Amino acid sequence: VTVNKAQQTISWQSSFENLDVFSTVSLDATASGLTEVAYSIAEGEQGKASIEGNVLSFNKAGTVHVVATAAQSDIYEGVSDTVSVEVHLAQPMVSVLPTVEAVAYGTALTNAMLQGGVAKYGETTVEGSFAWADERITEGLMPNTYSFNVRFTPADATHYSTADSTVDVTVNKAQQTISWQSSFENLNVFSTVTLDARASGTT
Repeated sequence: VTVNKAQQTISWQSSFENLDVFSTVSLDATASGLTEVAYSIAEGEQGKASIEGNVLSFNKAGTVHVVATAAQSDIYEGVSDTVSVEVHLAQPMVSVLPTVEAVAYGTALTNAMLQGGVAKYGETTVEGSFAWADERITEGLMPNTYSFNVRFTPADATHYSTADSTVDVTVNKAQQTISWQSSFENLNVFSTVTLDARASGTT
């Protein structure tokens, strides 16, 4: 009678949920045959992540495959199991909104300059810039205060995603001017003048 080695399975205890490029994972997998388990990154994906000891860390967003390999023993065959890990860009949060000066009625929103603003990931300030998320204009909006979408774009797009927020913009009444069409030249005390002046706001 030939007695073959038994097949063993690998069970993962590690959680691979909600990971971003700055996450680390303590790799924990056990083999049913209680043999030693070693960890590696799938062939061709070593640039995406690395393993030091049993700690998995990431270099970029995307999908990376992690392999757990249980050694064979006198009783059990060796076995490998691969998990697919989804890694997301780190999501910064806008901690200080940019400000914008009030604009006059009819001014394009793109001409309203955003100033300041801070985005953070945890306690780390993320370098980047703020800009209007769309190209809508304030022309046609009655004087009032409106909310417009603003997008933070990180300088390091390899590790961070964009972040959206809203900024209030005050639309003030526009200044108007008066243009005279009447002529006031060569007048004497018996002259009359038809007054004709026009306001730029057509009021």
